[in-house]
Amino acid sequence: MGICVCRNNLAMRALRVRTHIPSEPIISAGAHRCPRWSTDHPAGALARCRYVEHVAHLLITIYQYLKRKILDSGYVQLDETFTKLLDRDRGGRARDAYLWGYHAPHEQALVLEFSPSRSGEILHRLFPRNWGGQVQTDGAKMYPGVFKHYPGVVQFECIGHLRRYVLEAVKAHEMQAVPLLKDITELYAIEQQAKDLGLSHAQRGAWRHAKAKPVLKRMQRRFRALEREAPLFGKLREAVTYANGRWRNLARYARVDCGHVLIDQNAIERCFRPSKVGLRYGRVGIMHGQRNMERAVAKRMPRRRRAFSCGRTSPACALIPEAVPEASEHNHKPWRK
Repeated sequence: MGICVCRNNLAMRALRVRTHIPSEPIISAGAHRCPRWSTDHPAGALARCRYVEHVAHLLITIYQYLKRKILDSGYVQLDETFTKLLDRDRGGRARDAYLWGYHAPHEQALVLEFSPSRSGEILHRLFPRNWGGQVQTDGAKMYPGVFKHYPGVVQFECIGHLRRYVLEAVKAHEMQAVPLLKDITELYAIEQQAKDLGLSHAQRGAWRHAKAKPVLKRMQRRFRALEREAPLFGKLREAVTYANGRWRNLARYARVDCGHVLIDQNAIERCFRPSKVGLRYGRVGIMHGQRNMERAVAKRMPRRRRAFSCGRTSPACALIPEAVPEASEHNHKPWRK
């Protein structure tokens, strides 16, 4: 079924129950009063199975409700991120798996679904064959192959991903990318002005058509000229290939009737952030010792909380209790006393 996330208390409580946060204290608290609640007792095991079964039915109901709400909105953002899966066939070693996200930005509804692969087959299970609407994705290759089977789907792509390609070219000192980066910055300034003015979706569409459309046409001419006139290498070539191969979907958000479509996918990418925070803390501590682990934690903490000691009571130790149980086993210095 996957993982369901919703911005309301009901779904969050269901998620906590599904991850067994409250179930252990409930069973433990009842065991000393009634032996049948003990997990060693057959009746206790049966009660536990029924408890989990009821929670599973609740989660399925929430999942179906969120899925219907997202599809009924008519505008869906899609994205995926990798996660680690302990593979039994590989002796318990981890391999890459994926967490797919389906987001309706204007409905504040989100579904995260686990999949062992990045195949687009999971999207066929999400979208009915007769579904029509607007879908915003990144430039991954599987999306066009999926949506060619949905004639009612209009695909948009993310200006934010294009900006990353251009920014990498600028960082590589390819100065031909600087005017492109300025144009993208201007597009985001136009979006910020529309937000400050409090424009409705219809007004935002007209605003983009008047302000952003000329900038997009200028960018398109520059990308085509770079591809035609000069031999390209490195990061600039990647940016030009990315833009010219997807330009129609990238610039579609500036149409008059698309004021409700966001300029990028930052909304759904922020939804993945909780699954990434602290991902490398334990790895840094085990591989490089306590001092480097504390530095890694400090970089990701708010600036007002960065001043801490290196003792056992430091925030690093509070965030990762016993992340490095015995550093001497890994030829590292032990925890400071």
